[in-house]
Amino acid sequence: MMKKYIKKVNYETVAIVLIIFLLFFLNIILNIYGGHEVIPVGGDDKGFGHMLSEYGIFNFMKYRYDGWSSRVLIELVLSLMVHLSFMWRILDTMAMFTVVYIPYRYLLRTEDDKKNFLYLISSFSLFFMIRVEMFNQAGWVATTTNYLWVLACGELSLIPIIRKYFNQKNNILIYILSILFLIYAVNQEQMAGIMFLILASIVCYKFLNKMDFKFEFFQLLITLGSIIFILLSKGNKVRNSVEMSRMPLLDKVSLLKKIELGFSSTISHFLFNFQVLFFVLTICVFLAILQKKLLKNIWTTSLFALPAIFVVLFGKNEIFNHILPINYFFVNSVHEYGTNLVKNNIVTWIPDIVLLLLSIILIFGICIIGEKSLTSFFIVGLLVVGFLSRIIMGFSPTIWASGPRTFMFMYETIIISIMYIISKMNYDKLKFTMLLMICFIGIFQYMSFINVIV
Repeated sequence: MMKKYIKKVNYETVAIVLIIFLLFFLNIILNIYGGHEVIPVGGDDKGFGHMLSEYGIFNFMKYRYDGWSSRVLIELVLSLMVHLSFMWRILDTMAMFTVVYIPYRYLLRTEDDKKNFLYLISSFSLFFMIRVEMFNQAGWVATTTNYLWVLACGELSLIPIIRKYFNQKNNILIYILSILFLIYAVNQEQMAGIMFLILASIVCYKFLNKMDFKFEFFQLLITLGSIIFILLSKGNKVRNSVEMSRMPLLDKVSLLKKIELGFSSTISHFLFNFQVLFFVLTICVFLAILQKKLLKNIWTTSLFALPAIFVVLFGKNEIFNHILPINYFFVNSVHEYGTNLVKNNIVTWIPDIVLLLLSIILIFGICIIGEKSLTSFFIVGLLVVGFLSRIIMGFSPTIWASGPRTFMFMYETIIISIMYIISKMNYDKLKFTMLLMICFIGIFQYMSFINVIV
């Protein structure tokens, strides 16, 4: 009797229930207004607690748009959620699950139910390799509504397009919901840029291949409208002038230097500061190329191990800092305004050149793993778009003040890239061991997360 029952168990469903429980448990035990060192005392949450009662909905939105920020829809939701704690916990659980489930659903899910269990837990584990500060830097409600929920809504807005790609039918409700999710997502500047690039690429591709793109074009128009809305906001200009005191020389910095600031501050975050998720990406790229024997020359294959080796050696590792004095040169090469790049001094170019070469190796590695297929180019494009979403922070005086939360979207593109690489690997002992290690690290990170916030 027991054996028959076990055979009927759907392991994927078990994984879904388990993950939702763990995510809800995490959100339930959060003390949103606590004073723990990693939980700001209310952060921006408390600041938005009185705004609706003081101004009313429409006056509040006008006041924010003209006086500080174009994120009027997001901040309206934020102002409501600070009074609806339990509702926020439910919606935050749903947002987390969305970010965990969608990449798994369309990249890793197979006909093998037991494998699906491991894949889904791996997706959950990868999500919790993101640093805890990502979710609470400006207050739990403020940070999640401005970044995590935006990310979840951005992914949900693409569901009709993804379903069409997999020859699945969409009903009118799916289209309506995707538009509503898109409107919320593109109210945030970084996501507006990301969605514009993604949708513009899809529209161009479908136009060139004489495919129907009416819905994608409609979404592109909404995104473009949001970008115009952002650019016309008086509040954004006011905020930028106020925040300029953080980096008073930024206005005098050249366009190329601002791009270099965005580039070096982004890539150095992963290569000069040990980030578990990025390290997993570098390991996956190397192991996938090694396992599939995509390159005959062992020396060429070894080239793709360089990013992983570099992360270990230069990721602010105190042991190697003493052994290799050059570590200090790299680790301390990125400053407030980027690297000390001097036109006539080639030594000052080294950090940027190294960062660029390692980035190219990773991107080329993903293309090789995908055997230069359309999907592999899309994944690389997505990774580049996530990268660009952080590079544009080089034009903002809050590039450092905003902290790690501005990396949220790039982290998700890294997770998607890892899942794609895993999907292309043969299912053998190497892949199974790698998945188990990802699960172990991710679950350990989850437990550490719980330990920090309790």
